[in-house]
Amino acid sequence: MLKYISSAVAVMLSCALASLACSGDRPAAARGAAAKELAAHTAEFNKGIVKVTGGVYVAIGYGLANSVLLVGPEGTVVVDVMESNEAGVPVKKAFDAISAKPLRAIIYTHFHTDHVSGIDAFLKKGRVDIYAHDTTMAEMDRVATVTQEVTYKRSMRMFGTFVPKNEFVNCGIGPELLFNDKTVMSYRRANKTFSGERMNMRAAGLDLELIHAPGETDDQIVVWIPAKKVLIAADDFYKSFPNLYTIRGTRYRDVQVWAHSVEKLRKLGAEFMVPCHSRPVAGAAVISETLADYRDAIQFVHDQTVRCINLGLTPDEIVERVRLPRHLAAKPYLREFYGTVRWSVRNIFTGYLGWFSGDAASLNP
Repeated sequence: MLKYISSAVAVMLSCALASLACSGDRPAAARGAAAKELAAHTAEFNKGIVKVTGGVYVAIGYGLANSVLLVGPEGTVVVDVMESNEAGVPVKKAFDAISAKPLRAIIYTHFHTDHVSGIDAFLKKGRVDIYAHDTTMAEMDRVATVTQEVTYKRSMRMFGTFVPKNEFVNCGIGPELLFNDKTVMSYRRANKTFSGERMNMRAAGLDLELIHAPGETDDQIVVWIPAKKVLIAADDFYKSFPNLYTIRGTRYRDVQVWAHSVEKLRKLGAEFMVPCHSRPVAGAAVISETLADYRDAIQFVHDQTVRCINLGLTPDEIVERVRLPRHLAAKPYLREFYGTVRWSVRNIFTGYLGWFSGDAASLNP
């Protein structure tokens, strides 16, 4: 079974740039080009601490997700805490080398394991306020209880955890998922939550805004630092076509809501954008264009899928028709390193109409 998993994920990674490659109908040269481009994408995850602007630092390449350090006059704030204690320890050490000020607050951008499961590396003793959306704890509880077994197995396959190192490239949004049967996950519950669209908070002498912006998850929040024009974009944006559906399995991701959230972020007018996967983006004009493209790509796939649904086409037929426009498909931050258009089409179909394709032969095959 393990050999099958390794081979399946290796094929998925080598085909990640073009969904057609996964169906085996692309020539070998095209598959080779896709694999080379995915390999070049690894540079997004070069390990180290990046200074975004004064008092804002992001740890990249230590695990699947990034962790962000905010240094204020009265202490520090950490946004997201990695996927395991083992992933978190070197990040905490690197942050301590930047500032010896006391930790005043932790922010969870959303419930995904790679953002919340290394907290003991950052907070071994004592207590600080932990901020999150109202629904984050319920989502964490669901994953840890209702679907824990299957989510674990499917995540290991999806992220290529057991693929031999010489066959593995990257995870599309990070170098690797540093979580397996030898690592330790740690959880602490948020004690400062909000249910509205925004929450203003002050910690470590910093004024921050937490903005509810559902996208990859319904509980997703982004962090806006008005004084610095810094946007911590959580998983509403990363440098890949967005994972509008994840093959490890999840609740329906409402793609129109995601597109609307991206537009909400664009209107902030950020001068620095820090994704929680991949490297930061600088420059107000660049960020605005990037987010507009991201919004348009999501909306386009939604609209064209709905158009085909109303033509009476089945999911298998629709995935052969919906493609990003050339001007969007060529953008480096919309290459299919993580999500794919084909998976997204199937998710949108199911979200509107459920599992039945409309073909009577599939009712009782």
